Amino acid sequence: MTLGFRATDESSQYSWKKLQADNGNDPYVDLLYNRPPAAPTSLDLDPELSCDTTSPYINLGASQITFWANSSDKDGNLASVRFELWPTGGSGNLLGSKAVVSVGSGTSSARVHTDPLNTSVLKNGTTYSWRARSVDKFGASSAFAPASVPCRFVFDTSKPSPPTVTSTQFPDADASDNGFANEPEDAKWSTVKFGTAGSFSFKAAQADVVKYEYSFNQGSYAFSAARTNGAPVTTVTTVSNAKPPAAGPNVLYVRTVDDAGNKSEPRKYLFYVTPATRPTPQGTSPVTSCRTSWSWTATGTCGPTRPSTQRT
Repeated sequence: MTLGFRATDESSQYSWKKLQADNGNDPYVDLLYNRPPAAPTSLDLDPELSCDTTSPYINLGASQITFWANSSDKDGNLASVRFELWPTGGSGNLLGSKAVVSVGSGTSSARVHTDPLNTSVLKNGTTYSWRARSVDKFGASSAFAPASVPCRFVFDTSKPSPPTVTSTQFPDADASDNGFANEPEDAKWSTVKFGTAGSFSFKAAQADVVKYEYSFNQGSYAFSAARTNGAPVTTVTTVSNAKPPAAGPNVLYVRTVDDAGNKSEPRKYLFYVTPATRPTPQGTSPVTSCRTSWSWTATGTCGPTRPSTQRT
C-alpha cells in the first residue's frame, strides 16, 4: 500500500501546501482498515430443525419458531445479525422488528437468535425461505448465508389421520365402533392369555407420518414406535412384545405424528384379553368366564371394572 499527498491543482502555485511539526502535534495519517464480517454459519430453526436447502423441504407446524445463527468478525467490531423470512417466490420480511439481533458483547464472535415468531402470520401449505447476514458497527455487511439457495421449510398445520390398527393375538372386539357391548364381536378374546406378549400393527394414511404414539387404557401416550418419513402408506409398523396391563376388556389408544409435529386424533382399539389359568380349589370347578361388563384383574378376580373409552 502506498500513501501520498497531491494538490487539488498541481499546476497552480497557490495549491501548494507545507506541513510543519508543532511540538509533538505533528501531522499524521490515521488509517482505519475495516474488513466486513464473515457470513453467518450454523443456521438453525427451532424447534429442533435446521437449515434445509434441498427439496423436499422440512415440514413445520409449531405455534412459534426461532431463527439461530453463528457470526464472527476478525476486526472485533461485529454489531448484529439480520435475518430475513419471506414466502418463497414473494418478497418482504415477515420478521419485522425481530429481524435485527444485536450480538451484545460478542463483537468478535457470537451465536444469536431472534425472538420467537408467532406462526399465525404464516399460511398452511406455503413454502417459506429464510437467510441471514452479519453487520458490523460501521455498517459493513457480509454476504447472505446460505450463499445461493436460502433455507426453506413448508408450514404445515394439517392433522394426519388416525392410524389403522390390527392384531392377530388381540383381535378387534369393536369393529362396529360402538364400544364394549354384548354383541357377537364381543366374543372375540385374545389368542394368548394374560401376561403373554403379543403384537400390534399400525398403518398410516399419510406418507409424512414419522411415528406412532400409544398407551393402554388411558390417553397418556407413554410409548412410541418410529416410522420412516416418506415411506409408502402401505408400510406396516409392528410393535412386538406388547403386554396389555389387564385381563378382560382393554383399550389401546394410538395416534400418528407427522414430520411437522402435528398429531392425529386417537384411534381407540378395543379388545379382550383372555385371563390366565387360575388354580382351582379342591372340589370346585375352574372359573373360565367373566361377565362382559366386568373384567379380570391381575390376581384373577372378576369384577365390575373396565377401562374408559372416552376420547381424550
